[in-house]
Amino acid sequence: MFRQYADMGMGVLRYYFCCDRVITKEDLPENWGLLVFNPTTNKVKIIVDAVANDRKQTAFNDTRMLYSLLSRAAVRGLIAELEKPYISIQSSPAGAPA
Repeated sequence: MFRQYADMGMGVLRYYFCCDRVITKEDLPENWGLLVFNPTTNKVKIIVDAVANDRKQTAFNDTRMLYSLLSRAAVRGLIAELEKPYISIQSSPAGAPA
């Protein structure tokens, strides 16, 4: 349904994320980006940058979903678990992998 009514969609920036050679630039819908994961190097490469859409409804939908997820995490006592990756990145020495 969201493809028929774009304002019901989510994501100001929309990306496909896959392993190398699964999706090509030519396969992408208009304005979508492509992120490719390389399991050998354990890195993600941006192949195509997404073009931001400026629909206010889309941003509202994103915010509403994030609020709902954070509320559920708080009720279940999981906020500390969500902070762990951020804390480990912040406490890593400059230039060191997290």
